[in-house]
Amino acid sequence: MVTIPKEVTSQCYKTIQGNLIYKTKLKTDMEAINEAKRLNNKPQIFHKVVAYKCSICGYYHVGKSHKLLDK
Repeated sequence: MVTIPKEVTSQCYKTIQGNLIYKTKLKTDMEAINEAKRLNNKPQIFHKVVAYKCSICGYYHVGKSHKLLDK
């Protein structure tokens, strides 16, 4: 198990079954938007995936929101 420094927030990582997984860093907002669009088109995605700029690392990440995706 990896110990997480206090200054790192969930904007840069996610935990899956207790394992720490760092999110992919995308350099531009268009890269992140295109990745979010690609993920939203997958049939197994129920919550909308959005792109955002991380205040910790300065890169862009994608993550799911609480909105349900209308397909």
